[in-house]
Amino acid sequence: MDTARGGAVEVAVAHPQRLIAEGLACVVDIDGINVHAVHLEVDELLDDVGGHPPDVVVLDLSLVTPANPKLLLADIRAVAPGTRIILLADDLDRASVRAAHDGEIDGLILESSSIAEFVAAVRQVAAGQAVFPKGFLGAVHRADAGERTWRLSGRQREVLDLLAEGLPNESIAQRLFISTNTVRFHVREIYHRLGVHNRVQAARILEEQRHRS
Repeated sequence: MDTARGGAVEVAVAHPQRLIAEGLACVVDIDGINVHAVHLEVDELLDDVGGHPPDVVVLDLSLVTPANPKLLLADIRAVAPGTRIILLADDLDRASVRAAHDGEIDGLILESSSIAEFVAAVRQVAAGQAVFPKGFLGAVHRADAGERTWRLSGRQREVLDLLAEGLPNESIAQRLFISTNTVRFHVREIYHRLGVHNRVQAARILEEQRHRS
């Protein structure tokens, strides 16, 4: 990939808060690294990387589509396959760990990192290395242990928790302020996503995950 300023690494920074986005750009825009774009919106980022692929994209986790955390990452790969992706997250949560575990990103930086660690991570990822924080492997193991329940949406997880308590559909509907038909729909989806056939099996999977966590 061609780079600017005599071989400098080109970086695009994307964060929904302008002050933080521009602050990150100022921090990393040093000798050997050129921040050629700062974006606050997903559409702007995709247009930029599609027309002018940077070496590295530093992307805040909050910009990743909540309903499908991999959607934007896959879009970046599609329009700029040579661009490496660093995800900026406040913690080793489900979305960031799964994205890293599945090879959707090349690096993960926590917001608690120092400026020196942040700059070093950008350089290392640009050089082809993978950079992940301390505790990442343990988080991956926990993710693997509860992989099937991670396939559930937030609402489906709430329904599963109440199923495991032995509540009937009508009681679950009252607790969650949704209709009984909606509960039935979620229950069918839970069975399908977990690969089970009844409440007992679904509750057992949830209990196994809790013991492993």
